[in-house]
Amino acid sequence: MNTSDWYKVAEEDKLQTPGLLVFPERIKKNIASMIKIAGSTERLWPHVKTYKMAKVIDLQMEAGYSAF
Repeated sequence: MNTSDWYKVAEEDKLQTPGLLVFPERIKKNIASMIKIAGSTERLWPHVKTYKMAKVIDLQMEAGYSAF
């Protein structure tokens, strides 16, 4: 992932707005950073009520989260 333009969207003129763009690779990177800072997934307890996104929960579970 290019760190300077990771957020750019191809064919942005075709996007329907308003909308929410999710960048799974960036989310995975953030999850890995949280795990590194906390020391393990057992020390993390994400509040899914905040974002209510099943795909993000799936990514967290793939990374080893078990408590929500």
